[in-house]
Amino acid sequence: MACASGGRVSTGRRPARPDRGDPAAHGDDWSRPASALANAVAATKAVLRGQPRNARGLLERGFRRIDAPDDVSGRWCADIRRLAETAARREPDLRPLADRVLSLAESHRAQLMWWTFPAGVRERIDELVLAGRNIQAVGVMRESGVEPRPELHECVEVLDGRHRALADRMPPPARPDVDTMAAAARALPRGPVAVEAVWDGDTWGWIVVLTAVLAGPWESVVLGGFRIGAAGTGEAARTGRELAERLGVPFRFASPDEPDEDAPRWWDARH
Repeated sequence: MACASGGRVSTGRRPARPDRGDPAAHGDDWSRPASALANAVAATKAVLRGQPRNARGLLERGFRRIDAPDDVSGRWCADIRRLAETAARREPDLRPLADRVLSLAESHRAQLMWWTFPAGVRERIDELVLAGRNIQAVGVMRESGVEPRPELHECVEVLDGRHRALADRMPPPARPDVDTMAAAARALPRGPVAVEAVWDGDTWGWIVVLTAVLAGPWESVVLGGFRIGAAGTGEAARTGRELAERLGVPFRFASPDEPDEDAPRWWDARH
């Protein structure tokens, strides 16, 4: 789908047409397809403002201006794409402008998908996100009844957007404490020979993971993780050093200054 520039999309002015007196036209000197593209832009902005009813009306009027079926589905990115593509077919000179409209919609695809879900579904998704139940939130999106069924990657994009939108309402994740991690390390079948901090990441950013390194054979067991924000890696490194002292083993953090998932591991220097 190539439905993002986010920048201003200008519809441009067109020479007057014989149908300029039609009250459905958006301005006397715009062609009907150009006016329909203007409606596509306005509908995109209406959805992003949380005004799906206004968006539906804008799209329906846009389709009527180019004598196309105005059965708007509420799958906003698909509806906007259909209007832009139909307008470009009616007036091929508008293809560059139609492509910019598609790019605008594509750049906001996750937000447009969010407003595709019914209000009750949106409320349930936010409840699950705030409770940290991300997998269940994706399941609600997939089983929402929206057709065609949202793809998994679309749901992940929506989930990412909801995490950002709800950031100020989400409780901070529990920080792993040294006592708990030390107890977990001592319960392992083999005693750790080192504590190592390694990088990992997910949809919402970078994480520094503290691991217990086991020998014979080499193995790494996750003990806890620190999501990296403005404070950087300092807390993870301090906790890792304290944990290593508690266990009486060395501490290693190969790349404390920048994320590097491919940094050499503890055992690489010992083969």
